[in-house]
Amino acid sequence: MRWSEEQFAALQAGMRARASTASAVPSNSSKYRNVPTEVDGRRFASKLEARRYQELQLAKAVGQIRGFACQVSIPLPSGKRRMVLDFMVVETDGSIRFLDAKGHATPAWSTKRDELEHALGIKIELV
Repeated sequence: MRWSEEQFAALQAGMRARASTASAVPSNSSKYRNVPTEVDGRRFASKLEARRYQELQLAKAVGQIRGFACQVSIPLPSGKRRMVLDFMVVETDGSIRFLDAKGHATPAWSTKRDELEHALGIKIELV
């Protein structure tokens, strides 16, 4: 393919424009643009997870739930991987819910969730 000088100049200009917008995003930002947040001396991967932690603390204080645990690791049935869930909540009736604070479900997360649900009957709520 042969390009005219005008086409080549336009291509270079477009590449420079893309490079300048890419450099506007800090290089140390995370893949999904989450902002690590600290609450009560605990570090959370995102503001959403920290907010959910505060909501669960309040729910425990007023008696809506018995308790909760953070960063619960569950081995997958395949035996080679683990899934770390943000929260395990114990309801007042003794039932257990698993919560994961995410903006959206990634394909890898969905695969692990489906594996846990199919093999162990564990339902994971996305919050």
